[in-house]
Amino acid sequence: MGMTINSDLTCDLQLVEHQDSYYTWATKTEVATIPTTTLPNPYTVQPPASVVLTDSLVEYSDGVVITKLEILVTVSPDKFAQYYQVEAKLSTDSDYVIIGKGTQLNYEMLNVIDTKTYDVRVKAINSMGVSSSYTSGSRVIVGGSDPPSDVTDFAIEMHGSNQM
Repeated sequence: MGMTINSDLTCDLQLVEHQDSYYTWATKTEVATIPTTTLPNPYTVQPPASVVLTDSLVEYSDGVVITKLEILVTVSPDKFAQYYQVEAKLSTDSDYVIIGKGTQLNYEMLNVIDTKTYDVRVKAINSMGVSSSYTSGSRVIVGGSDPPSDVTDFAIEMHGSNQM
């Protein structure tokens, strides 16, 4: 072991792992061994497990109705993933747009176009800024283009009298 102080005020250290067998006063009959330590690699991040896409109609108080794409990110199995970046695009576009970054798992893209296909991709990012590969999905937007099916087995039953 040794230490050298450099002219730029930095230190170079030469260190050796502790081993009981290095010391002559060790009287144990069995020499202890240091277990191999396996630390996670900070330069690799596991991507989110999946991305689930749905769409729905939203009606505002002024009567405006829009379609929104709902994006659910399934948690990355990497315990060092700090946040997610969600990107989306119309499938015919060449560039993705960042929809959001954060620790939340629910994102949405407003005013998507009915019957068009949207591609979504999500990556996990750790505290060092290292990104995972993308987890991707696609969705054809239904929105208002597919009306709900007729209600079946609907019945009304009146009880009592209704007088005004």
